[in-house]
Amino acid sequence: MDGQIPTKALSENPVPPPISSSEKPIGKKGFLFKIIFIVTLIVILFGVLNYFNILNLPQLSPNKSKAPIQKQFTPFVPTVDSAKKELIEALPKILNPSLIPDSTDVIITQNNQNAQGFTGIWTVNESTASALFQVSPDSKGINQLHLSFKKNQTTPPSITTAPTLSSTYLSVVPKGKWECKPLNPSIANSITYCENFWEENGIKSRVVVQGLFTQGPALVNKSPIISISYLQQSR
Repeated sequence: MDGQIPTKALSENPVPPPISSSEKPIGKKGFLFKIIFIVTLIVILFGVLNYFNILNLPQLSPNKSKAPIQKQFTPFVPTVDSAKKELIEALPKILNPSLIPDSTDVIITQNNQNAQGFTGIWTVNESTASALFQVSPDSKGINQLHLSFKKNQTTPPSITTAPTLSSTYLSVVPKGKWECKPLNPSIANSITYCENFWEENGIKSRVVVQGLFTQGPALVNKSPIISISYLQQSR
């Protein structure tokens, strides 16, 4: 019995079997190789997805150079009330004080085909006045105006009477040269047309004094009414 290992002891403390070469622990080099392999596989996969536009890489990264959002220009569309306000504010710069109407006396209508265009009509001091005007798209006042008065007059206007008739209605002093001529020189008693035109600070202005006619194309002075008009247009 001496020198022999008890059988029971051998069964209770078995000796572990030797490790085969295929089951050896993975070393540092093997672990590093697997990491490189996985990273390479991921890069290739992303490249393929991006190539076929399945995954767009630039969209994944924050875009720091976005173009500023441009605001769309909305054109100004005036209302009848705002147009009347613009006209009432403009008239004191053009008319004599006694001819400036109250806001309630002016009837304004809007042009159906031009949202910026308006017509104003009123009566003051037994004279009928009309205004064709256009409000500027940027809502900075009136950029076109045709203001007209009708007055009973027994004689046609002339170089002598046109300035006086103009000053009767307009506070604006014409800065051009008065010129009068018949609208149709070939017809006797043709309507006389007097005009004063000037330009100042980019604004074209014109004062017109002319007789009215009742026979259409004949343009003959047969009406006792003349028209005094003021026209203004900005560039």
